[in-house]
Amino acid sequence: MERIENVATLLEKNTLVWERHFSVEPEKLWSAIATKDGLSHWFMSIKSEIEEGGRFSFEGGWDGKVTQVRPQRFIQFTPDESDQAYLRFEIKKVEGGCLFRLVDKMGPKADPAVIFDQDVPEHLKYQPGGIGTHWSGAISGYHGFVDGLERYITGKKIDFDYDVMNKKYMSLQDEWLASGKYLE
Repeated sequence: MERIENVATLLEKNTLVWERHFSVEPEKLWSAIATKDGLSHWFMSIKSEIEEGGRFSFEGGWDGKVTQVRPQRFIQFTPDESDQAYLRFEIKKVEGGCLFRLVDKMGPKADPAVIFDQDVPEHLKYQPGGIGTHWSGAISGYHGFVDGLERYITGKKIDFDYDVMNKKYMSLQDEWLASGKYLE
């Protein structure tokens, strides 16, 4: 398989993480991941300010509660559809800057066939680990978001082709499944 730059890592059957190092102070990275303005530049527009216990509503209808906030350390979004799922942005100060982590945990009923209509191509809904695991379109999308954060923070040009990345992650998912990493 062709190497994927900054590939996601499978933590457990339903949890993936993307990591990037940024040569910035935590305050700059925090502003990008925990403010309405910052998120709109690389992730999705959000309708409300972010505070622990508050509601969030991202563009596209993804709603829920901000369940944890530790300034300049992490923020966690828990969607309405499952209190077992979450999206977490983490910052760790390291030598020369910060390590950013995006951790996405799917809920046990996460199923792209239910979420998307029939017009979405099948290859974007590829879910070899079964219901409650990531599908290729979601994995590729999060990879693109983290690339977007890097562009926003550094100004660096990063080429990202969603369809190409989707095909690469489909192959990687098959490798994960063959290795037993998707098995309980």
